[in-house]
Amino acid sequence: MPEEGRFAPLYDILFGRLLAGVQQKIAQIVMKNGCNRIADMGCGTGMQLALLKDKVDAIGIDKSPFMLKAAKKKGVECIMGDISSTPFPSSYFDCLIYSFVLHPNNRAKIKEILEEGKRILKENGCFIIADYGIAKKKRAAIVIRLIERMATKEHYRNYTDYMKRGAIDGIIEEARMSIDERQSFYNNGVEVICLH
Repeated sequence: MPEEGRFAPLYDILFGRLLAGVQQKIAQIVMKNGCNRIADMGCGTGMQLALLKDKVDAIGIDKSPFMLKAAKKKGVECIMGDISSTPFPSSYFDCLIYSFVLHPNNRAKIKEILEEGKRILKENGCFIIADYGIAKKKRAAIVIRLIERMATKEHYRNYTDYMKRGAIDGIIEEARMSIDERQSFYNNGVEVICLH
C-alpha cells in the first residue's frame, strides 16, 4: 500500500500557490488572537510553520517522514508523531492549527484528534481548522475530488465519508463546537474556521 505523504517533494510545487491565501488567513487569525505558543497538528511540509516561525513559538507534528523531511528543510521545528496522541503536556498551547488533516481520517479518529486537541489546548485557546467545505460550484467540487483521488484508498474513502457527513460543518456539529470566525475560499470548497 502506498504511504501517505509520498508526494511530499511535489506538495509545495503543486499546492503552494493554491494554499497561500488559506495560510495567510490562518496567520492573521493567530496574530489577531494574540497566540504565542502554537502547534501545527499535521504540519505536512511546514509551509504554515514557515509563515509563523519568526512571529510565534511554533512546533509542528506529523506522522509522515516524507513530509517532515520537507518541513525541516524550511528551518522549522517539527517532530514525528500521531496528532491523536501527542507527547505535549495538558493545557500547553494557545492555538492549534489543523490544516487538511481531518478529512483523511475516519469518524472515530477525528473524534480522537479533537479530544487530544482539547487536552493540550489552554482553556481560552483557539482551534483553527482549514479543510473542505461544501463547494457552491460543481467545478470546484470536481477539482477537489480529483486531488483527493491521488491519495491512498483509505484516505479517499474517509474523504468521501467526511463529505457525506456535511464536510467541515458536520465535523464541528458532531464535536459540539461553535464557530467564532469563518473565511471561505474556492466557492466554499475550502473553509478556514476559528473556534474557542
